[in-house]
Amino acid sequence: MRAIPFVLCSMTTTASAAEVREKLAVLEIEARGVDPKLAQNTASIVSAQVRKRKRFDVISKEDIEKLMHFEESRQAVGATSQTGAIAAMAGDLGIAKLMHGSLGKMGSLWVLSLSLMDSQTATVLASDTVTINGKEGAIVEPTKQLVDRLFALLDEREAKK
Repeated sequence: MRAIPFVLCSMTTTASAAEVREKLAVLEIEARGVDPKLAQNTASIVSAQVRKRKRFDVISKEDIEKLMHFEESRQAVGATSQTGAIAAMAGDLGIAKLMHGSLGKMGSLWVLSLSLMDSQTATVLASDTVTINGKEGAIVEPTKQLVDRLFALLDEREAKK
């Protein structure tokens, strides 16, 4: 069985505690030819930027373990597609959106791609890529900006509804 690392966050559009909060799972950033620890650190930056929006709260470790239990259950009943298993688990936990991405290099450029998906329909709601020139530390600010861009695109999309 392959583990699917992630961070769960919940989202609300207002500060009212009485409102139902949408949940968002930030999945691990895929390392494409780069040090996996750098991809993990990038995922931490993504998660922190999501939380900084002040509409998001980190879900407990118990919820993460519950999600992993659902993955095992899905695999036991034949959900072999990772995307299908994630979507099924997301539905079981009421997770409305998933964010995932990849980090790689092309020559001297870092390439970071992020996508924000509706977990119920497996529809990409927002997706973007940034190229970054420089050493590893140069990734931090463009990563934050990319997260903000995805949510700006999501806000635009939802405003059109």
